[in-house]
Order: sequence, then C-alpha cells, then structure tokens
Amino acid sequence: MKIPRSPIFFFGATLVAFSVALVVFVAILLLSQRSVTNARESAFHTLEIEQRLSDLQADLVAAEAAQVAVLLTGDQGPLSSYYRATTDIGLTLRSLSFLVADNDLQGQRIVQLKELFREKIREMDETVQTVRIGDQGGALAAARRNATQSSATLRIQEILEAASRTETSIEREHQNNLQISARRRDNVAVALIVLLAALMVGLFIAVNRARKYERLIKVCAWSKTVEYEGEWVSYDEYLRRRFNVSVSHGISPDAMEKLDAEA
Repeated sequence: MKIPRSPIFFFGATLVAFSVALVVFVAILLLSQRSVTNARESAFHTLEIEQRLSDLQADLVAAEAAQVAVLLTGDQGPLSSYYRATTDIGLTLRSLSFLVADNDLQGQRIVQLKELFREKIREMDETVQTVRIGDQGGALAAARRNATQSSATLRIQEILEAASRTETSIEREHQNNLQISARRRDNVAVALIVLLAALMVGLFIAVNRARKYERLIKVCAWSKTVEYEGEWVSYDEYLRRRFNVSVSHGISPDAMEKLDAEA
C-alpha cells in the first residue's frame, strides 16, 4: 500500500530543517572562533604599538640622560648609550609607520614624531659633537640655548600620550564589539539548540507516524485482495512483493472436514 504523503513529507522536511540548522550552528561556531582569533590579533597589534610608543619614550630619556652626562663630566663614555638610543628611535619610528598604516590619525602623529625627533636629535648632536672636539664650554652654551629655544621634548611627550590614548580607545572598542558579538552568538546558539531539539522531537514523531502507517494494509472486503503500491493484488502476490516470500498451498483440517461432510 501507499504510505500517506503527510508523514513522509513531514519526515523529509524535518530532516532537511535539522540538517540546515546543524550546518548553521557549525558555521556560527566557526565564525565565533574566527572573531576570537581576530580580536586576539587586534589586541596583540595594539599592544605592540603601545610597546613601541613606550620604547620611544624610554629611548628619548636614555638619549637625554647620556647627553647630560657627557656635558656635565666631559667623559665620552656615555656616548655609546646616546648613539644606541638615537639609533633605536629611528628604527622604532620606522616600525610604527608600518604598524599604524591603517589608521590615518596615528599615521599623521608618527609623521609629526619623526620631524620632532629629527629636530631633537639634531640639537643633542650639536652639543655632543662640541664635547667631542673638546669645547665643553661651547657645548654647555649650546645646550642652554637649545633648552630655551626648543619645545620638541614637550611636544613629543604630548603626541606620545595622545597616540597611546588612541590605541587604548581602539582596544576598548574592539573588546566591546567582541562582547556584543559573543552575546549575539550565544543567543543564536541557544535558539539553534532549542530548534535542533524541537526538530529532533519532530523527526522522532515523523518516524513513528511513518512506521504506524507502514504496519497498516488495506484489504478488499469482497475480493479479499490487498492494495500494494496502488495496485490490488492477491495475498500470495502481496507476500511475494512485500516480503519476498514464496507461497505454497495446502488444505487446513477444518476445510478438510467441511469437504468430507459435503461429500
């Protein structure tokens, strides 16, 4: 017999919906993992920029300290620290240029820092070179003149602080976006879990309904034939087609008694 379409359709639709929901759930998990990875990379990127800004601050302090030591003592020993610090400043500024390439505001600040550091190092080099040729008095005079005429150090400090605040703000925004995404992901995941559970229940119901219909056969009350796949066939043919059973014929004791009585 034909199984009614409604249970089969319900079974198929439920199975398809279950598969789609499962695929969406897995996709959400993968996207969530990707978001976490991106957030982690963003945090590392921001920390690296902040570290470079801190390095600039430290190198500037080291260079100024070495310059002062040279001016006060006339000893050229601290010059190695001075040149190392000024060299590191150039390398750090170059590194920062690449790190902030996607941020126009920070890029402009790095350009300003390059100009200010160039000016500051030129001033310090002037006094250091004067000491190297033995003119300590001229070096002290140049240092006093630069201190009164230049505001590069103060301006450098202001830009470094502003750049650091910007990176902190960017990181805070990334964290907020990550939290919002995590909440949305969790809500969608819960909804999908509930949907998957409902679909599993529906799938179970559909299977049970289909099995119930499979256990029913339609028998003609007059001809004693059976409907199978839209065709009315004999019991023998039904058993053969449905269960691949071969039928042999005999006579029951009751039928034999009736035949003997009639005879």
